[in-house]
Amino acid sequence: MTTIATLVGCAIGDALGVPFEMKSWQFPALKKWNGSFRDGGTLARGHKAHQYSDDGKMTKALAESIVSCNGFDPENVAQKYMDWVASGDMRGIGSTTAMALANLKLGASYKESGLKIFNGKPTCGNGTAMRCSPIGLAYRNDPNSLIKYAVVDAEITHNSLEAKMGSIAVSLGVALLSSGKIDKKKNY
Repeated sequence: MTTIATLVGCAIGDALGVPFEMKSWQFPALKKWNGSFRDGGTLARGHKAHQYSDDGKMTKALAESIVSCNGFDPENVAQKYMDWVASGDMRGIGSTTAMALANLKLGASYKESGLKIFNGKPTCGNGTAMRCSPIGLAYRNDPNSLIKYAVVDAEITHNSLEAKMGSIAVSLGVALLSSGKIDKKKNY
């Protein structure tokens, strides 16, 4: 139940957040927001209320791969990401992810596809942290594998230290919360 609840929660959070993506916390519509689902969004043009974005799509692809392969298989994960692109439903995709997936389509391996530099600057997007919860769920009792696979998954699209660390941090947080190894009632 924890696994399903976590993945559904990610999709709901994604759908709620899409209209405010790339906006400041001071954005007037966000300050007035009542917590309901809304249409729109900067990156997810044509986004309808209740729809999750590329982050939800990639989370789903990663979870499906882990389940179908009975563990993390980077080649299968990369193929699942490519299958998602082939579906044409790429609402909200960022330029770093789009370019990395184009690299895969052009024949790059999952080890070579992720961008280190974009427009002359190191890539440091948060897309990897947004999709990595299935790694935290699958490897909640195996922190060494969790860290290894969080890094490998990040490298598929965002081959930067920041993206890798974000993926590790979120995966570890999901692992701790889903394993019951921390007391959720304490204020830390």
